[in-house]
Amino acid sequence: RPSTPTASAKRTGERSIRKAAVERGIENRYLAKVERLLRGWPAQANFAGEEIDVILTIRNDGSFDYRIVRRSNNEEFNHALESYLRQLQRIGFGPHNRSRPYEIEVKFVAHE
Repeated sequence: RPSTPTASAKRTGERSIRKAAVERGIENRYLAKVERLLRGWPAQANFAGEEIDVILTIRNDGSFDYRIVRRSNNEEFNHALESYLRQLQRIGFGPHNRSRPYEIEVKFVAHE
């Protein structure tokens, strides 16, 4: 009967949607972990208002590279952030199961 394959396809689609939601949940937890680690950066109040935009490429093993897209006008602030990112590279973010690397853009802003 034609209605059976349609019903079956619908159930399969629902399973796919559920599976995708679970995968997004895992991805969101991983990215939340990355965000927590990045928030550990001790930006000093004397840099308040300075901003740097960085793109992180996080490989499956948790190691990462960074590329500064936009620097601040304060070279001391730029140097402090790069030093922090190099320290973090030695630790990494921990492995993830995504089939390809994450590429995320991060804005570092110093607050008072």
